[in-house]
Amino acid sequence: GDGFGQDFRAPKDADIDASHLTVDFGATDISLPEVAVSTFQIKIGGETFAVADTTALMAANTPEELAAIVNTAFNAQDANVTAIPSGNTVVITDAQGRDISDTIDEGFAVGIVLSGGSASANGIFQSGPVNVVEDDVLVIKSYEDRSVNLGQNQETTEISNAAAMVAQLVRDDAATTDVNEINTVLAQAQEMLVRVSNVSSGDQIVLDINGKEYSYTVQTGETTEAAVTKLKDIINNELDLNSGSGRVAALAVTTDATNFGDTDGDGLTDIDGDGTLDAGTDVAVLTLTQVIVGGSPNSPNVGSQTFMDISATINNTLAGGAGGTIELHNQSNTYVDLVEFPGYDAGLRGDTVKFLGRGETSVSLLQTALDAGDTITGVDATLDTDTPDTWINGDDLLIGGLGNDSIT
Repeated sequence: GDGFGQDFRAPKDADIDASHLTVDFGATDISLPEVAVSTFQIKIGGETFAVADTTALMAANTPEELAAIVNTAFNAQDANVTAIPSGNTVVITDAQGRDISDTIDEGFAVGIVLSGGSASANGIFQSGPVNVVEDDVLVIKSYEDRSVNLGQNQETTEISNAAAMVAQLVRDDAATTDVNEINTVLAQAQEMLVRVSNVSSGDQIVLDINGKEYSYTVQTGETTEAAVTKLKDIINNELDLNSGSGRVAALAVTTDATNFGDTDGDGLTDIDGDGTLDAGTDVAVLTLTQVIVGGSPNSPNVGSQTFMDISATINNTLAGGAGGTIELHNQSNTYVDLVEFPGYDAGLRGDTVKFLGRGETSVSLLQTALDAGDTITGVDATLDTDTPDTWINGDDLLIGGLGNDSIT
């Protein structure tokens, strides 16, 4: 692995104890021919776990056989869940410490059929002390004087708002095999420099932005600057406003050697690192940003934008290998990568991300909906105390989930 792991709001292993549900059959003897367990269904953390093979259930003659059947079904659904026999009981354990239903209203449904006599199956829940110790909060603060920790007056100034940001939420699912891919990224004024050098005829320069591909093949005799200029025009002439890449703007190319001296530590260097471009080096740079759609006069930096997940390659199948090279450099104003933090399913909300000025109350809301369905109400704008009839702040970024949401 790469050695990185979740830090933001990370639960500590020592503070998460498993939860248990004991299904107690009391004096019931399931080995008797007139007694059989017909259903075994519970809920763990709101998720239903059920044994589908009712024939096997009814054939179980001992708690050991019953527990084995339950364990196979539940563990296949979630590796954190196990079942073992203990006397005349079956104990369900959830290593994540989630709530387990022990009443019918909560979803406890362990059924027994009888041809005579009596039987019982009672659920007894025992929770572990689940405690998220790292109660981290991401604070995005606008300063009037950073040296004395003086924030801007949010009652008279439009400060940083959630709606000026874009988010990338990578879900933990079957396609996410590496836990380090489960990331939440937040960016504001996202900007990416693309440095292209020493291309040759037949080199295909390819930029992939959220699965949308922009490419240009270098023609005979073209310089890198000429090729990159044409790629810039291709990007800016894109007419599909519904593209997954959003409204991308490619800005002017440059061959200015001072951009690659790395005197400011930005990671961009010339070929030999001496602060100037080497003789014969053919380099051009373009800048990728997002066009803000639907901004208002009072909030020109707030509107519809798309997070740009960018990759860049150069290939040349005719030559058997590309002659040029390409690099990406992140120049975003704000870029926060919350490694392994699941921002979906209400992971991001008002008590985890705050936008502050001089006060202690967040001026806007960045929130993701619960996957089960949610109702989210944004933060109201406030009347500018210095300018009559002018409302400021309250610009939110509210993101729906998998369920049916009401967002206002």
